[in-house]
Amino acid sequence: MLVPVYIDMSFKKITGITAIITLFVFFDQFLSIPPDTAILYPGKSGKEVTAHIESLIKSFYSEANSQTDALLTKTFRKNAPGAAIAVIQSGKILFKKGYGLANLNTREAIETNTRFLLASVSKQFTAMAIMMLEEEGRLSFEDSIPLYFPEVPSFWKKIKIKHLLTHTSGIPDRFYLIGYAEGYLNKDILDRLIQTRYLDFNPGARFKYSNSGYNLLAMIVEKISGKPFRTFLKERIFDPVGMIDTIVDDETEPVIENRAVGYAPRGRGYRPNDFLLFTTGASGIFSSVEDLFKWDQTLYTEQLVSAKSIENAFTPHVRAGRRENYGFGWRITNNVEDIKAVYHTGSLGGAHTILFRVPEKNFSIILLANRNVRSRKQIIRKITEIYHPGLIDILQF
Repeated sequence: MLVPVYIDMSFKKITGITAIITLFVFFDQFLSIPPDTAILYPGKSGKEVTAHIESLIKSFYSEANSQTDALLTKTFRKNAPGAAIAVIQSGKILFKKGYGLANLNTREAIETNTRFLLASVSKQFTAMAIMMLEEEGRLSFEDSIPLYFPEVPSFWKKIKIKHLLTHTSGIPDRFYLIGYAEGYLNKDILDRLIQTRYLDFNPGARFKYSNSGYNLLAMIVEKISGKPFRTFLKERIFDPVGMIDTIVDDETEPVIENRAVGYAPRGRGYRPNDFLLFTTGASGIFSSVEDLFKWDQTLYTEQLVSAKSIENAFTPHVRAGRRENYGFGWRITNNVEDIKAVYHTGSLGGAHTILFRVPEKNFSIILLANRNVRSRKQIIRKITEIYHPGLIDILQF
């Protein structure tokens, strides 16, 4: 019976619409108004009350979309590298748009189906592949890594799959070992790790971000499934979810049409910074905001894995900073008031990405850019505040 109270408080004051939206938008059936709410409006039928609430909600979202558009128009110039965005609420895209250019040479504009390199946002797909195999009984999170790579040093025997998923293995990050040299494959990373002959710390002791671990996870998927990593993801995730714009870039060098070229600032302009890797698991996936909307919605279902596995991925397994934790391929904010955000950023060359979700509120933001956007998290904060006033403070994001 709280809903009618909030409706009544804001019925005659458009300035009070935040109270309505803050409450209504958190319910799946927020447009279903009980007939008895009409008693709060003498002379008003239930249909009239419902129509008025729908009008207020529509007005709120229209204003929120305008504010979001103004923010991003100011951030991404029309004739420069830019970004694509989607704001999602309760299974619907409230706002989506492309800003700037995907290619400065061809002057191709960024659209919502433009393919961007996801960089580390790719890790959540690798984690999903591992969880699928775990549910099928084809591996265990407790499996020791030498089970799959007998050639590794004996001191790797305590490293388990769960350590690779949560960046607690102690395996050095590939970028510290070989920098950003191109042309390496996953097996080359493994060979280099074997030659290194050390771990940064004892497995499970603490968190230290390691792309190498996710390279190894991709190799484990291949060993168990008997298929190339790209094929496994396509057949088991991308195709079933309907992600038609999504592809893994690997040593086969697939033609990736309609993609955004990465750029970096140079003077008053930009230079190409289209760094591509043939290693997979930690990065390497190209996708669009349209496809990632489908992925986002799939995570509310049991289409790929059980709800228990999804919750395990979103459960903090290790502290990864003052205000966040790490699950399986996802960063997780501190759980405050039983609300948390799960997200991941990606940065590689000109690719700067973020997928931000608040499952308890059925709210998500996808931002994919083809230039350096150091203010990604600040943009997410501002947009979240526009659609859900006060939520970002609760999340401590």
